[in-house]
Amino acid sequence: MGIIGQTVLIEAWHPVTKDIGLIKASVAEVVSEFTQWHGDLRIHYSVRRLFSLAESLESLPPLSAEQRRVLFLPTNSDWTAFIQSGINDSDPFPAMSHLSGRIGVLAMRVCATDHSER
Repeated sequence: MGIIGQTVLIEAWHPVTKDIGLIKASVAEVVSEFTQWHGDLRIHYSVRRLFSLAESLESLPPLSAEQRRVLFLPTNSDWTAFIQSGINDSDPFPAMSHLSGRIGVLAMRVCATDHSER
Protein backbone atom coordinates (compact mmCIF):
# COMPACT_ATOMS: atom_id res chain seq x y z
CA MET A 1 0.00 0.00 0.00
CA GLY A 2 1.43 3.38 -1.00
CA ILE A 3 1.50 6.56 1.02
CA ILE A 4 -1.78 7.79 -0.49
CA GLY A 5 -3.50 4.50 0.36
CA GLN A 6 -2.18 4.63 3.92
CA THR A 7 -3.32 8.25 4.26
CA VAL A 8 -6.84 7.35 3.14
CA LEU A 9 -6.88 4.42 5.58
CA ILE A 10 -5.75 6.64 8.47
CA GLU A 11 -8.42 9.22 7.58
CA ALA A 12 -11.06 6.48 7.46
CA TRP A 13 -10.28 5.60 11.10
CA HIS A 14 -10.83 9.15 12.36
CA PRO A 15 -11.33 9.99 15.27
CA VAL A 16 -9.14 7.13 16.55
CA THR A 17 -6.28 8.30 14.33
CA LYS A 18 -6.66 12.02 15.00
CA ASP A 19 -4.13 11.68 17.84
CA ILE A 20 -1.08 9.50 17.26
CA GLY A 21 1.87 9.12 19.59
CA LEU A 22 5.42 8.90 18.29
CA ILE A 23 8.32 7.67 20.38
CA LYS A 24 11.94 7.55 19.24
CA ALA A 25 12.68 3.89 19.90
CA SER A 26 12.24 0.56 18.14
CA VAL A 27 8.90 -1.24 18.25
CA ALA A 28 10.49 -4.10 20.20
CA GLU A 29 11.87 -1.76 22.86
CA VAL A 30 8.62 0.20 23.20
CA VAL A 31 6.46 -2.94 23.43
CA SER A 32 8.83 -4.44 26.00
CA GLU A 33 8.71 -1.31 28.19
CA PHE A 34 4.94 -0.96 27.79
CA THR A 35 4.21 -4.57 28.77
CA GLN A 36 6.65 -4.40 31.71
CA TRP A 37 5.09 -1.12 32.93
CA HIS A 38 1.56 -2.51 32.70
CA GLY A 39 2.65 -5.85 34.16
CA ASP A 40 3.90 -3.94 37.21
CA LEU A 41 0.35 -2.52 37.43
CA ARG A 42 -1.08 -6.05 37.04
CA ILE A 43 -2.58 -5.18 33.67
CA HIS A 44 -1.73 -7.78 31.07
CA TYR A 45 -1.97 -7.60 27.30
CA SER A 46 -1.73 -10.31 24.72
CA VAL A 47 0.82 -9.34 22.09
CA ARG A 48 0.19 -10.10 18.42
CA ARG A 49 2.30 -9.28 15.42
CA LEU A 50 0.23 -7.87 12.55
CA PHE A 51 1.59 -7.31 9.08
CA SER A 52 -0.35 -4.45 7.53
CA LEU A 53 -1.69 -1.08 8.55
CA ALA A 54 -5.22 -2.14 7.56
CA GLU A 55 -5.02 -5.34 9.64
CA SER A 56 -3.61 -3.36 12.56
CA LEU A 57 -6.36 -0.73 12.54
CA GLU A 58 -9.04 -3.40 12.12
CA SER A 59 -7.78 -5.04 15.34
CA LEU A 60 -8.75 -1.98 17.43
CA PRO A 61 -12.53 -2.51 17.76
CA PRO A 62 -14.48 -2.60 19.90
CA LEU A 63 -13.65 1.04 20.51
CA SER A 64 -14.28 2.16 24.08
CA ALA A 65 -13.58 4.87 26.61
CA GLU A 66 -11.28 2.37 28.37
CA GLN A 67 -8.85 2.20 25.41
CA ARG A 68 -8.19 -1.49 26.01
CA ARG A 69 -6.29 -2.14 22.78
CA VAL A 70 -3.10 -0.49 21.64
CA LEU A 71 -1.04 -0.54 18.47
CA PHE A 72 2.68 0.02 18.15
CA LEU A 73 3.50 0.59 14.50
CA PRO A 74 6.96 0.70 12.94
CA THR A 75 7.75 3.69 10.75
CA ASN A 76 10.36 4.27 8.05
CA SER A 77 12.50 6.03 10.67
CA ASP A 78 13.76 5.57 14.23
CA TRP A 79 10.27 6.33 15.58
CA THR A 80 7.44 4.00 16.60
CA ALA A 81 3.82 5.12 16.22
CA PHE A 82 1.25 4.47 18.96
CA ILE A 83 -2.56 4.35 18.67
CA GLN A 84 -5.18 3.25 21.23
CA SER A 85 -8.77 2.07 20.77
CA GLY A 86 -10.43 5.18 22.18
CA ILE A 87 -13.96 5.87 21.02
CA ASN A 88 -13.29 9.63 20.85
CA ASP A 89 -9.57 9.60 20.07
CA SER A 90 -6.38 7.74 20.87
CA ASP A 91 -5.07 10.07 23.64
CA PRO A 92 -1.44 8.96 23.38
CA PHE A 93 -0.06 11.61 25.75
CA PRO A 94 -0.04 9.61 29.03
CA ALA A 95 1.62 6.55 27.49
CA MET A 96 4.12 8.54 25.43
CA SER A 97 5.06 10.71 28.40
CA HIS A 98 5.59 7.76 30.71
CA LEU A 99 7.37 5.54 28.19
CA SER A 100 9.73 8.27 27.02
CA GLY A 101 10.79 8.77 30.64
CA ARG A 102 11.31 5.04 31.19
CA ILE A 103 13.34 4.60 28.00
CA GLY A 104 15.02 8.02 28.07
CA VAL A 105 13.99 9.11 24.57
CA LEU A 106 11.88 11.78 22.90
CA ALA A 107 8.16 11.30 22.35
CA MET A 108 5.41 13.45 20.92
CA ARG A 109 1.70 13.61 20.26
CA VAL A 110 0.71 14.32 16.66
CA CYS A 111 -2.82 15.61 16.08
CA ALA A 112 -4.64 15.71 12.76
CA THR A 113 -7.74 17.81 12.16
CA ASP A 114 -9.91 18.48 9.18
CA HIS A 115 -8.77 21.47 7.11
CA SER A 116 -12.04 23.25 7.98
CA GLU A 117 -11.37 23.09 11.73
CA ARG A 118 -9.43 25.77 13.58
